[in-house]
This record gives sequence, C-alpha cells and structure tokens, in this order.
Amino acid sequence: MDLELQGLTDEYTIDPVNRVVKFKGDEEFIRLRVAHLEKVKGKTTLYADFVNKFGDANAYAFHNLYPYMGLELLPMLKNDLLFIEERKLEFTTSELQDILEAIENRKWQHPDPRIYKLMLVVYFDTVDAFVRTSRYNKKGKVGLFIEKLNYIKIAIKRRWKLKKNTGLNLNLPAL
Repeated sequence: MDLELQGLTDEYTIDPVNRVVKFKGDEEFIRLRVAHLEKVKGKTTLYADFVNKFGDANAYAFHNLYPYMGLELLPMLKNDLLFIEERKLEFTTSELQDILEAIENRKWQHPDPRIYKLMLVVYFDTVDAFVRTSRYNKKGKVGLFIEKLNYIKIAIKRRWKLKKNTGLNLNLPAL
C-alpha cells in the first residue's frame, strides 16, 4: 500500500489501529486509482466498485498480471489499463503472433505507450507461467499470450459496463 500511496498522493499517514488513511492530494484522482482502500472521503473507490459488482478481487484483471508479492511491476500501467479502449486491443491471431515474436526479438514497438507496456507485461506473465508450471504446454506460448490478453479485454468490458451503470467519470489521464 505504501508504494501505491506514494505514487498517488502528495503526502499521507496510515493509522493501522483505526484503519484510516489521511492524505493530501486530488481526492477524485486517488479514488479512481487506489486499490488498497475501500473508500476515499466517504466515496467508494473504483476498485471497491469492481469487487462489489463482480465479486472478484481481480475483477479488473490487472491486479494479478504479475504474480510476485511485494513487487508492483509498472504500477501506473495497472491504473492506466482502466483507460484503454477495448477496440485498441483488437488484434488478429496473426498480429498477436507477430507481437509476441517482436517482443522476443526486442523489436516490439507501438505508438500508444499503454498498449506497448501492456503487451510487454502480458508477455512477461506468459513466460513466467511457462517457467512455473507445465500445465500450459498444450496451449503453447502464443495460446497463453492470447488467453491472457483476452482476460484483460473482458475486464475492460466490465469496466465500461461499470462506468455506464454507475455514471463514473473515467476520463483519460495524461501520460
């Protein structure tokens, strides 16, 4: 939580006994991005809305992208993923195979930094899954890469549905 609050607030203090966090910063900005708090100034956080709506702490798919506890890989990427439009992730199987190959050959490029970083994280998560277990061997690296990306696309659909149903203003943040 400390790393997240350092990145989102100007200043903060945590009272663990009373389970209260006091901070200085843009309350709405923080409310839409923080994952370790249920409420900010009495308003439910976007993360809590996802958990309440879908009954899944990983409902927005980005929290479990990289499995190492205590290490937040590209923390702002996980927040930025909430703002990617699903249509920007529409790639053919052939294009995804090319992307995977380009990443492996260190030639991957994309004009949208969110898409660029997302594909790198999905790739690293795919490779990590292969190292940790053999149960993905039947799917192959390309199949697992596509499956992980599809899971993210489902989460993005959930986010848009939540936005529509709750009226949340999810404006695109500056890069």
